[in-house]
Order: sequence, then C-alpha cells, then structure tokens
Amino acid sequence: MADTNETLVIEDASESFATWANQSFILPETRQSILKSNLLIVPWVGFRSLQMPVFPVCTERLFQFLKENATHEVIPEICIEDKDYKEVALHSALLIVGAFVVTALVAPIATDLISEYIKRTMFKHDENKIENAKRKVLNEKEDCPQVRVELTVVEENGKALKFHYEGPAEDFRKTINAALKAPAKINNSNLPEKLKSPPSS
Repeated sequence: MADTNETLVIEDASESFATWANQSFILPETRQSILKSNLLIVPWVGFRSLQMPVFPVCTERLFQFLKENATHEVIPEICIEDKDYKEVALHSALLIVGAFVVTALVAPIATDLISEYIKRTMFKHDENKIENAKRKVLNEKEDCPQVRVELTVVEENGKALKFHYEGPAEDFRKTINAALKAPAKINNSNLPEKLKSPPSS
C-alpha cells in the first residue's frame, strides 16, 4: 500500500534473521543471539565507498531504548559486533531512524516502540508545557518533522515484506500499523530511487 506522495512503499523481501546472522562480520555467539531475537536492528552494507557495515547516528541510543522499554514478548538485538560498530552522520533535517527486521508477531509492538523513540527524540520530555504547546502550534503551521524507517516483516512461513516509510514523524505509527493489517505488495519498479539505497547527505 502506498499513498500518492509515496510516504509508504511496500515490496517483497528475501532477507530474514538468518540472512543477517550469516553475514561474514558476525561471530558465532552473536549469530545465536540474532537468531533468538525478533526485533533486529540491521546496518547498511556497501554504503557509498565504505567497506564496513554502518548505522545511522544514534543507533546505539536507539538499541538501548529498545532494550529498556521492550515488553517481555520482544527480544531486541543489533546486527554487529561491539568492536565493529560504526556510525555515519548525514547532514539532513530528516531523522533517519534506521533499518529493522522483525517477526510478524511482534511487528505492531515494534512499531509502537520505534514510534515512541521517535517521539522522545524529536520532542524532549524535559521541555515545559508552554514550550510544547508552542511547538505544536508551529508544527501545525509548518512542515512536520520528517523521519525515515525501513521495516522488514518476516512471517512464520519465511515470506517477508519490506516497508519503506519516509514522511511525517507523527504519522509513522498509524501508517505502519494500518499497513500491517492489510499490506499490499508493490512492484520494485514503483519504488522511489531515494528508497532503493541508503540516503545521501
């Protein structure tokens, strides 16, 4: 399912938890942790001219947030060894949250967790009520903060769909949850060029 401004694009995917667990940069112990997880943060591989896998800036903070706030059904993991963790900071007003692989069973919960992380990142709770009210008014008058998330949902039968979301932060949760209830496959030829590879600065 995709709206007219291509906020959300869905396509078939071939990746799975096993795909990432078997990457050459993953050691046996981490491989087992990945296979036991059901919410996996995955890196960009082959980003620009870089040879190593990389993550958007603040992914470490995101991972910590998921571990601290996940319900007992959700087992978060990150697809990298500690010593190999690298971030890239892209100069953009867009908040690039990252890429995830989740099981269909916990996908709605994962969406809620990611949405809450976005909310806390873009609208800090330590601001007073007056400042929050002012920010809300401004957001209604101007463009809302934009986010980018890539979510691959894997069914029990191994089939997977990849959800590419790039749009208003406040619409992420309802857009993804609605799509999870009635996903529609979209041919890759309809996928915007900007969503076919990691973003450029």
